[in-house]
Amino acid sequence: MRQAFSTAIEALAVNDVDAIVSAYGLTENDPDSALARTNQTPYEALFQGAQTSEMSGEKMSHIWPLIIETTRLWKQATSPEAKAKL
Repeated sequence: MRQAFSTAIEALAVNDVDAIVSAYGLTENDPDSALARTNQTPYEALFQGAQTSEMSGEKMSHIWPLIIETTRLWKQATSPEAKAKL
């Protein structure tokens, strides 16, 4: 059953995905997916997105330490040791 499902999904993706997307009238930019660009690799699209992000550059640099500290606290709170205390 799982193999049949996987085969059907693969066939759908290979044969019909363009027609399905076209039927909805979407362009590659509508979902804004770095994985669906025809003119760039996913890595190029992700890098371009990072460069143009409002979070990059000097205008947001004052918030970077807060982001780093929040990430550190989140890792600490979700560690196995912290979970064991719950």
